[in-house]
Amino acid sequence: MILSERQQGEIRKLAGLLYSQSLDAKTLQEACPWICRTMDAHYFAFCRFSFSQPGGSILFSNNPPEFVGVYNHVQEKDFIMKNMVSRRRTISLRTIQEWNARSNRDFVSLLQKIRPFCDGIYVPAIFQGNLIGFWAIARAGLHTPVFTPNDFRIFELLSCFLSDAAGRSFASLPGPDHTAHLNARGEVLRAGSRISKSFQEIFGSTVWECPGRGNTPAGRAFYERFRSFLYSASPFSSRFTWKHTNGNGKKYEFSFQLQPGFGSLLRCATETVILVFQQPEECDTDTSLPSLKKVQELYELTDNEISVIRGIYKGYTNSEIGVSLGVSESTVKRRSGSIYEKTRAGSRSRLLFLLSR
Repeated sequence: MILSERQQGEIRKLAGLLYSQSLDAKTLQEACPWICRTMDAHYFAFCRFSFSQPGGSILFSNNPPEFVGVYNHVQEKDFIMKNMVSRRRTISLRTIQEWNARSNRDFVSLLQKIRPFCDGIYVPAIFQGNLIGFWAIARAGLHTPVFTPNDFRIFELLSCFLSDAAGRSFASLPGPDHTAHLNARGEVLRAGSRISKSFQEIFGSTVWECPGRGNTPAGRAFYERFRSFLYSASPFSSRFTWKHTNGNGKKYEFSFQLQPGFGSLLRCATETVILVFQQPEECDTDTSLPSLKKVQELYELTDNEISVIRGIYKGYTNSEIGVSLGVSESTVKRRSGSIYEKTRAGSRSRLLFLLSR
């Protein structure tokens, strides 16, 4: 990723703002010019999938008011969003091979009439391991330059700051017994009693304070996920899950969160990551998910199918869902097919949109 001095200055301002106050429409309004100048773009938006209220909606945008209204009305046809959900990664209009296909022209042309644009990037917004929406950036005009791979990486960096701020605004951290602070090497600086006990059970009593150094499957898996979280700018690397293969089959789940002040862009000497231990029952009562009990009754889904839906909301692949449930990938595919048939969704993106309504 290449950043000019001007862009570095804009990002420092943005990070300082996001770590000094809660994220709301006023904060996004203040941050919007810095984001657009960093990206040499004109339009910025945050769209959240609403699981407690009908439909998905744009919570903030500097687009013209008439554009927001039209987009909310035709969001179901947004093929860029559908590609982002199905591929679990950042996507742009021009990187979609069929972007100019006849089936997609209606969506593009309708928005072009209100606000002409050349290209746009969508980055997944992740909260507690679940896809809750996306951050979007666009350039005005039909003949402005398309976004480059370097632009992708820059906007992913900005989105990491934004998603972290959103997470801190949506929910406070658990108590100190369930949290630990790690340095940039993955070493435990301090840890609460509950998370310390869990680490000793997973990594062993001798190396639990340096979990990534242990030459064990758990140690290697932790180190790989931790480094991915630090350097990949990928929201899907924010969780570490481990399940014992011994008799008790105990499962542990942790989430990584950036500590305010993290990163060289802030020129802060203290670089730490917060690791949060989540008890199994917390995963079952995640408030960012829709009411799965009502969904189950409405579509007559089995308990096994609901478990697959939970994995889909967490952004897991079929293989990862299979590992978390202790079943094969083919079993997950079969259950997914049954879900799509009962809900008439047909795809992951369509399922997410359908269940959010």
